Amino acid sequence: MPKMKLTKTAIDRLPLSQQGQVDYCDTELKGFGVRVGASTKTYFVLRRVNGNRVRTIIERHNVMTLDQARDKAKQLLIDMKAGTNPNTEKKKNQDRGITLQEAYEEYKQGKSLKQNTIRVDESLLHCHLKDWLDKPIQDITPAMLKSRYVAIRNKGKDKPLVNTATNTIRMFKRVYNNASESRDFPANPSEKLHLEMSDSRKSKIKNQDLPLWFNAVLSLDNLYMKNYLLLQLFTGMRKEEGLGVKWENVDMKSKTFTIPQTKNGRPLTLPMSSYLSSIFKELQTARLNEFVFPEQVAETKTGHMSEPKRQVKKVKDTTGIEFCIHDLRRTFKTAAARVVSTAENHNLTNHISKNAGDNYIILELDELKEPMQRITDKILALAGRGKNGKPRSVYAGMNSLIRGRILKSLQRQIRKAQGGFHVAHGQQRNVLNRQEGLRIKRITCQKQIERRP
Repeated sequence: MPKMKLTKTAIDRLPLSQQGQVDYCDTELKGFGVRVGASTKTYFVLRRVNGNRVRTIIERHNVMTLDQARDKAKQLLIDMKAGTNPNTEKKKNQDRGITLQEAYEEYKQGKSLKQNTIRVDESLLHCHLKDWLDKPIQDITPAMLKSRYVAIRNKGKDKPLVNTATNTIRMFKRVYNNASESRDFPANPSEKLHLEMSDSRKSKIKNQDLPLWFNAVLSLDNLYMKNYLLLQLFTGMRKEEGLGVKWENVDMKSKTFTIPQTKNGRPLTLPMSSYLSSIFKELQTARLNEFVFPEQVAETKTGHMSEPKRQVKKVKDTTGIEFCIHDLRRTFKTAAARVVSTAENHNLTNHISKNAGDNYIILELDELKEPMQRITDKILALAGRGKNGKPRSVYAGMNSLIRGRILKSLQRQIRKAQGGFHVAHGQQRNVLNRQEGLRIKRITCQKQIERRP
């Protein structure tokens, strides 16, 4: 390293390096110097700290004067003599200054996140933490998070936004933990914050409500919306998985369909029950593009229809039954639990069990066809339908003798109401002609229809 007395004039006269960098050390202040590169000249200090040689950049020549650089160098050399590494301190200050926005961008780039996850996270970030985006993430305290959690929770008009508040804090927790992996951060400020979840995660369509819900869905005018809700009920798929089903992944010959991208990353192939097959056949006759559920109005980024919120609201208003799309998954799994094994249930819903032993049971597709049919039949029965999907007779499953007695009793009541039938000494006398008898049969059928669930 060449040595010289550093002055402004001397530094100005130093030629730029044609190859590599050249360090010029000051003869008046030991450890202080200027590094000349291909296009810049930069002040630095060089000294051993705890036995290690440490070089610290001060500032570029002409951005800081020589006198200012020399004064800064003197202070740095004192600190380095005392065992403080300026580079480590500088990194700590930079880390402390990383903002929530910068930490989130780092988290997003460093993780393999799905587009839907990014969309939800950014929505939470900009809707509920927007005023913190330029704030150093380490300056966000547990008290601030608790206050913000309560504020978000109380934003709801009709009911508290418990899940929204909880998901916002959880998103912050993930971002903070990711930033702390490469930095010396204190404990996560959200660690001890008590988070709630609403009972909506425990809800499903009740058995007694299923016939009413089923009939309301069947009455929807939109073919795609109606069949989407039915598909969710009879497969237990997650919302986005159902919306994104493509015809190229549907095999009507083998009666199977595949969802390549799922929440847990494992592709899922499902068998069709007889009722599911009829749903796909109906949709196939109305095919518009590559998606089973194509976009309806304006072009979207995905090409498939969005969540049918208005149709869901219509069913709610018609029936008075509160539900969300994910409730259909819970309804499917609950019905499945009654007629198939736990392993079959998990395999059909692509669910990772908390019991590690269950995850070792991997069933072949052919082994899932019969369980899927049993689940479909169970759901149809709960909805007051036969295996063909049509409404069940009120006499279904009755003993033939009992059914005959009920029919005769019903006929007596109708005839008596018309004044053409009376009982004398236990003997029945029919005074209706053949035409009236046929009319009675029609009335009897009508009564049966009115008593259907």
